[in-house]
Amino acid sequence: PDGGPEGGKDGGPEVGRGFVSISVGDRACGVTGDGRVACWGSNELAQVAPGSDAGVLYAPEFVKGVTDAKQVSVAQRTSCALLGNGKVKCWGVLGNAPIPVQTIQAAGGGDLTGVEAVDLGFGPGGYSGAGALVVLKMASGGAQCLGSDDMGGCSTGAPLVSATPTPMLSAPATPFAGVVDVAAGESGFSCSVVAGGVVRCSGNVPRADGVSGGVFLASTAKVTGGATNFTGAANVAAGYQHACAVQAADRGVVNCWGANNFGQLGIATPGVDYPEYVQGPVGGLTGKVMNLSAGYQHSCVSLDNGTAQCWGYGGNGQLGQGQKNSSTTAVTDDRGQYQFLNVRVGTYSLKAELQGFTSAVANDVTVT
Repeated sequence: PDGGPEGGKDGGPEVGRGFVSISVGDRACGVTGDGRVACWGSNELAQVAPGSDAGVLYAPEFVKGVTDAKQVSVAQRTSCALLGNGKVKCWGVLGNAPIPVQTIQAAGGGDLTGVEAVDLGFGPGGYSGAGALVVLKMASGGAQCLGSDDMGGCSTGAPLVSATPTPMLSAPATPFAGVVDVAAGESGFSCSVVAGGVVRCSGNVPRADGVSGGVFLASTAKVTGGATNFTGAANVAAGYQHACAVQAADRGVVNCWGANNFGQLGIATPGVDYPEYVQGPVGGLTGKVMNLSAGYQHSCVSLDNGTAQCWGYGGNGQLGQGQKNSSTTAVTDDRGQYQFLNVRVGTYSLKAELQGFTSAVANDVTVT
């Protein structure tokens, strides 16, 4: 139907077929092999299907006006897709206003180009009707931010509610340079990996006690490993009051920091305040990490042996163990039935943002 994968409603793809990238929250959106985006789930503000008045879509529907997509990310009331030409299209709510499918514009006018990755996170303002915090990794080595930020995650020194990207700052009046990876968290913060594998975070930063640590920073703060800067990171993932990073030299090592009330740092000891220490390594990993995700009080990786492992809160089954137990070490689903095939570093990523939802798809699938 309509040249897309089989099944689904109104020519939309059947869930699990033909997707090469998928992102989940209170809804899900996936990129199909031909570059289209299909979404399903909560649609109260048309963040799934612009122009639809359905509050919930129970089957995938293609998003009109989005083609040549290579990545999709969803959070709160916002959905965004990265296109093959380096542009980004978003729909749902951006800043504090509902929008149709539209291309993000540069501050000086015209379509923003040169985007290499997009990640959406939750700002506290997002819970009162605003859209998500949107961070962009740029081909120039910088990072830009837009959307809703009332806790300093955009690292601009002031609250931000804007549909126009603003450069993120590593120091006052100094835009980021040498950015390797970016991630937006679920509690008003963001983290970036820069040259040398240094991790810098800003906003409502993760704390061991789970209490808001949010301050408006005109710059980011470096994550440290004791008395020195934490270095050597390849990728970073930002969750709810915790974050994790993969070590570049040995992708079998993951370090996490922040709240640890359910073992989401992969360690048995109490959590650690950002930015004082990075704990770890996470115990129980059985392979090299290809993709890393930090969700709501749990964390997951996909490995080079095709399996996925998770740790942290499992009260709703999101660790995939076939039970509702939490774990302070990485565990694999009890039957080993899910295989993530043909994953490659830098191309595929795994992210589950909805408490109680575990995403597992096979055959060249990215969960972002």
